Amino acid sequence: MHRTCPKTFQIHHVVMLTTRVAQHMVKMTTALTEFIMSMVPLGRSDFCRLAGLEIEQYNVLRRRDQLPPVPSRDRPTEVSDDGGYSPGGALLLIMANELADRYEMSRECAARIAAYGLQAFRRWGDIFVTSAQVAAGKEPTIDVLLGVINWPGVARDKAKYRLPQKIAVGTLREIAEQHPDARDIIAISLTRCAALLRQRAAKAQIDLGDFWAMAGTGTL
Repeated sequence: MHRTCPKTFQIHHVVMLTTRVAQHMVKMTTALTEFIMSMVPLGRSDFCRLAGLEIEQYNVLRRRDQLPPVPSRDRPTEVSDDGGYSPGGALLLIMANELADRYEMSRECAARIAAYGLQAFRRWGDIFVTSAQVAAGKEPTIDVLLGVINWPGVARDKAKYRLPQKIAVGTLREIAEQHPDARDIIAISLTRCAALLRQRAAKAQIDLGDFWAMAGTGTL
């Protein structure tokens, strides 16, 4: 008869439990992100105003597949102005525009990096607070960044058999401390992109109240 060592049995079940909890947390985070991203449905005109694009510019990027991928709930099913857009998608597009303009990178590359903006919800409370400070013309308490970290041996241009670039969300100091082996960091301010979203919404009189309400009080 095969007998399992009690200690081995306990470790096995702890590992299984930890794995299940981790999987559950990933599902919850994904569901929360999709929920936030799909709040405050917008028409195409308002969406483009928030993103800082003309409608025809948006349509060109869409036809060329040069837009940041967003959760399925945010994907417009029609090209018409049908309320199938959200401020979350506009925030990612603002990021892509900033990356393309500031770093002069291709639209495809900018869209891929901006898609990691979904990880902004790790620090959504802080972004909520600091973006309001910037939108009001003040210096933010902190500047929350999205960082793409290149490090020795990192994969470039989808190179095979190499680890991918690392993604981090935090202040520049936090990111540098977490990744001391970084060769270089491509960073964009989530705080300032969200502030731009706020300013454009205020100018166009677009109410994003429920979208920001999900932020809570932050961790500042």
